[in-house]
Amino acid sequence: MKKLLYIFLLLGGTYSCVEEDMETRDTRILYDWSSDAHQPADGMALRLFPEDGSIPLAFRTNNEGYTGGRLPADSYQALAFNTEVEGVELTDTTDYEGAMAHALPQEGMPLIDGLPLMRPVGWLYAAYDGALRVTSAVGTEEHHLAVHPLSAHIQVNITNLTSTPLDSVRCLLRGLVLSRQLCGGTAHFDEGMGAYRLEEAFDADGRAAGVVPCLGVYNPNPTGSLLRYDNLCTLDLIFPSHVVVRKEISLSEQLVEAMGGDDLSVAIAINLKLEGDLGGNLHVDVNVSPWEAGDEIHWGV
Repeated sequence: MKKLLYIFLLLGGTYSCVEEDMETRDTRILYDWSSDAHQPADGMALRLFPEDGSIPLAFRTNNEGYTGGRLPADSYQALAFNTEVEGVELTDTTDYEGAMAHALPQEGMPLIDGLPLMRPVGWLYAAYDGALRVTSAVGTEEHHLAVHPLSAHIQVNITNLTSTPLDSVRCLLRGLVLSRQLCGGTAHFDEGMGAYRLEEAFDADGRAAGVVPCLGVYNPNPTGSLLRYDNLCTLDLIFPSHVVVRKEISLSEQLVEAMGGDDLSVAIAINLKLEGDLGGNLHVDVNVSPWEAGDEIHWGV
């Protein structure tokens, strides 16, 4: 039986009519949010890329998924993602493997140590299946796509272990992910790099804490032998007298030891020990451990 199929392409906002002999099937494509601790996104864009490379089917869905309708019987690469994400630009979303998320710099801000300051990143999610098959059998067919968070939180806990008072701290993090593939979540290396800045005051117990929302931490040693980049942290410690002491910390070894080189959200515990006068030695102990957004803030002391 000849069927007339209308496909609404969200990107162009136009209708295209495809008339051909085809079998269709009542289909539900549901999102599985069980791998994520956060609230589901308000809505998702769903792309189904036919095996023959023809125009993808594009849908706007709620956070439950594609919950009813007839789809042509075919093999697809399926990709779903939320589109309204703070601090992120999505590109090439009509290409299954080429769809990317890019962190955006803050507008009108001066460079810090030659690097642009990046905007905080909202929660970005993606679900994908490279071999989703819609059959021509009778009845409703149901598929499930696991949703993965592609953004991350870097939790920074700084503790002053001495009686020397500190007013506040500026923390500049470099070597974080600036672009990530939607399908699979692979982090891409960016030559231009960028930096995220955190500014926090110390409380009465000598502790300062904050979270940097970003696209994650690079594998610090992707080649297995040589570092292509370093995960650096610059601390500007501000004393009540307005004297500033700067300390550069490399986090690469701690990340490799704690994570085995995987890119993910982490908690960085920085313990400070001050000796001598304000121009004296500043000793810093650093611990890195896995952390996911939603965990309670904890101190590495």
